[in-house]
Amino acid sequence: MKRLTTLAVIVLLAFSGIFFASPKQNNGDKQFKPTYGIKAQLNLTEEQEKKFNEIIFSQREAMIDNRAEIQKLRLEKQKIAMSDNPDLTKLKKLNAKISELQTKGANSRLETWAKINKILTPEQQKIWKKTLNKLGKRMHHRKGCMKKRMGMRKRM
Repeated sequence: MKRLTTLAVIVLLAFSGIFFASPKQNNGDKQFKPTYGIKAQLNLTEEQEKKFNEIIFSQREAMIDNRAEIQKLRLEKQKIAMSDNPDLTKLKKLNAKISELQTKGANSRLETWAKINKILTPEQQKIWKKTLNKLGKRMHHRKGCMKKRMGMRKRM
């Protein structure tokens, strides 16, 4: 009994550090690292920066709504799949709607890229394309790493 109590206290202390750890704090504009780094490299005029921020914040608002809708649909899909008699037709419709929203999000990102590209000078456009190309390669690499990690977890 004493060992069990000691073990429980140790486990509780170990997990309490995780729950009470303070979140990492960000400073001002650096909070949005992808756009902060690009904006610094582009050396935008005040007018360009104003338009850039309007475009970015508009995109972010739309993506928040889009992701929320996708999450709601995934939750609904999970509820149906876990029911006693899952309706395959409803599940397929939900999959189609989720795919549609994901495509909408991807198209919205492309439109945002094009809007920002229009407000830039030709020199800035070169930097914009080069920086985004590097960012895209890094994101692609991260996705590959995540897939490998997830595969390892499944095998364990």
